[in-house]
Amino acid sequence: MGQYGLSAKVDSTGIEIPQLVQYYCTDWDFVLTRAQNNGLVVITDGKQVKVCKPNVSASPVLTITYGDNLIAFDGSISASEQYTDTKACAWDVSRQQIIKATASKPPLNAQGDIAAKDLSGLANEVMLYQTNAPIGDASLHAWADAQALWSGLARFQGSITIYGNASIIPGCIIKLEGLSKHYSGNAFVQSVEHTLQGGEWKTQVYMGFNPVVITEEPDVVAPAASGFLPGIRGLQIGIVKKIGDNKDFENFILVDIPLLQCEKTEIWARPVSPYASNGVGMLFLPEVDDEVVLQFINEDPCHPVIIGSLYSRKRKTPVSLDPKNNLKTIVTKNQLKITLDDDKKIITIRTPGENTLILDDDKKQILLSDANKNKVCMDKNGIMVESGKDLIFKARGNVKTEGMGIESKSKQDTKINGLNIEVSAQMGVKVKGSATAEISASGQTVVKGGVVMIN
Repeated sequence: MGQYGLSAKVDSTGIEIPQLVQYYCTDWDFVLTRAQNNGLVVITDGKQVKVCKPNVSASPVLTITYGDNLIAFDGSISASEQYTDTKACAWDVSRQQIIKATASKPPLNAQGDIAAKDLSGLANEVMLYQTNAPIGDASLHAWADAQALWSGLARFQGSITIYGNASIIPGCIIKLEGLSKHYSGNAFVQSVEHTLQGGEWKTQVYMGFNPVVITEEPDVVAPAASGFLPGIRGLQIGIVKKIGDNKDFENFILVDIPLLQCEKTEIWARPVSPYASNGVGMLFLPEVDDEVVLQFINEDPCHPVIIGSLYSRKRKTPVSLDPKNNLKTIVTKNQLKITLDDDKKIITIRTPGENTLILDDDKKQILLSDANKNKVCMDKNGIMVESGKDLIFKARGNVKTEGMGIESKSKQDTKINGLNIEVSAQMGVKVKGSATAEISASGQTVVKGGVVMIN
């Protein structure tokens, strides 16, 4: 208030809100909204703004009597805003469930002979307020209590005209007499108007409370598209016509919006991505002729965003829906597949040519196979490499093989070729041929041993 040359006196609500956003509204409307939702009234008194609870039990500042100082009276008693109970509910993020609050019985001014509970009994209705926002228990109870208070104060509404009197201000109590047993008593003052006309000063007092939420009043909330042009509300359905290919709309998708029902129903839209950064991200775009859901930035029809695609009877899912929802899959238009089985804990990557990688917790194995009958299997027994034809190992450096035991078997010839070949053993070396055995060299041949035995 300081920036407007005003001071403020605000009653504490005892509620701490970690984040409160004021969007596209005046400071005054924002204050009125927050006050109303916390059961507070806003009263201007000179250069001071008071935000406080209505003091409905205060002593009357003036008694207005029919036949004495009353000029005119126009009042009504309404049961339409009276409810047997006022309740509110919201979403709780931590508990992942709905939380509920029931309003406490509000203190009301003592006016007339018909109690608020008697009026509410005529309709016997419960008023429910709800929001998807996670506003918390304290704010939810304050909201319910506030709505119950405004509902109770709204049972009496009307205007009272008297000769000029400066003692009546908004939020005070006046006493009415001689207006029948239904209206006489302590009335709550909602607002006051003073008029000077023809040398005569009159004061018009409005009693009760207008139950309309401040945000429902005109010019509080901005119109769709900020009034820049007629807005478009809600989600819309579109059909993809073209991917990109427009220098003025880079990374956009051309969609047709049938319900535009005008000469040109195609418009360029931006696709949403779960991860979009500079040169990196996750890129999954809908296909041409796909049915997509559109939302519009600031409800401006010139700026649509594709937020998702839809399956239908015509455009079927790649797999049947599982009631247990254990199967997740990604399938491209050319049948590249990634399947995740949450039940058996299996991840499968497969191409249409049957090149496959399977990570299988159920069988405790990893299996890599291709269309040429080559296979690598890793399981509790070790690693098995199987080739449909040749198996070739190549390295620019050394190749080393190490194990508890090494066995090599061939159904045909086995050849070992190298610049020098050295075979050594910590115990013994045996070279045996079932038919023949030969040791030869173009140069010197040396056979050494502690004892050399030649048959």
